[in-house]
Amino acid sequence: MKVIIPAAGHGSRLRPYTYTVPKSLLPVAGKAILGFIVDQALEWGADQITIIYGYLREQVKTYLDDNYRIPIDYRLQEKPLGLGQAVYLGLDPGDRETVVILGDTIVEADLTAVISAGRTALGVKKVADPRKFGVAVLQDGRVTRLIEKPVEAVSNQALVGLYYFRDGNTLRAALENTMQRGSGVKNEFQLTDALQMLVEAGEDLQVFTVSEWFDCGTPDALIDCNQYLLSRNGSAIRSPHTDDSVLIPPLFIGAGSEIIRSVVGPFVSIGSKTCVKDSVLRNSIIGDQARIQDVTLSRAVLGNRTELTGRPLEVRLGASTGLKL
Repeated sequence: MKVIIPAAGHGSRLRPYTYTVPKSLLPVAGKAILGFIVDQALEWGADQITIIYGYLREQVKTYLDDNYRIPIDYRLQEKPLGLGQAVYLGLDPGDRETVVILGDTIVEADLTAVISAGRTALGVKKVADPRKFGVAVLQDGRVTRLIEKPVEAVSNQALVGLYYFRDGNTLRAALENTMQRGSGVKNEFQLTDALQMLVEAGEDLQVFTVSEWFDCGTPDALIDCNQYLLSRNGSAIRSPHTDDSVLIPPLFIGAGSEIIRSVVGPFVSIGSKTCVKDSVLRNSIIGDQARIQDVTLSRAVLGNRTELTGRPLEVRLGASTGLKL
């Protein structure tokens, strides 16, 4: 089984963090988003993992090569021509069982049951406002129509970015057909267009419901995902240096970090070699080699090598920045 992970995007909604770090490598609960996805792919029984990369691609390759001792197939998406093109780049003639999961998506789903059933299926979750997502229209449990960001609320079953295909070669042919037609929107080819083509050709597309879904494309989504993963996985404290401090689980503290006269937690992730002094942190994500002093922070995201000194406020800083108040 091949698992394709598109991770070539620029992450424009996550700037300034993504000016220096690709979106898929932003940390949640002490690990890069992409790390959680690769771990899941291995649990599902992946024989081959294909990464579609582009923006800041060397960081993606270095992270995976440093943290995983498995063969990974890297494929370059030189121009951002949409998810459909990204998935097409990952497919080869003759591919059979194929899973696609987006490189910024954290989901909880029983994909092993879907794989055992051996039927093409799309992960979905009910949402309040379907106009922001691709959606599946269902009849008797079968997909009859797929629409990307519908103007009218024809369905509340949003596609979550997790797909199982019993025959990757059929998907490849549909994507190729879509691109040859030039039927993309704003010079981008959507995966939903190829899926709609499969529906019209009589393919039996099913859906399966995911219990949790985090589209980690905004700072608020990162914070919510961090909270969920810490709640699920519990605390991990890799640095014993916590002088006169109170730690409230669940939280993550990376190796070489110092917590001095501070209250940290719950739902705080701190990277490696970071110093927190005389501060109160809760429900926040702090990068590596940061310096924080005399502040109270809640729902904050601070990038690597940031400095924050001052008074209570809500701040979000990208990498390699400094702020004194």
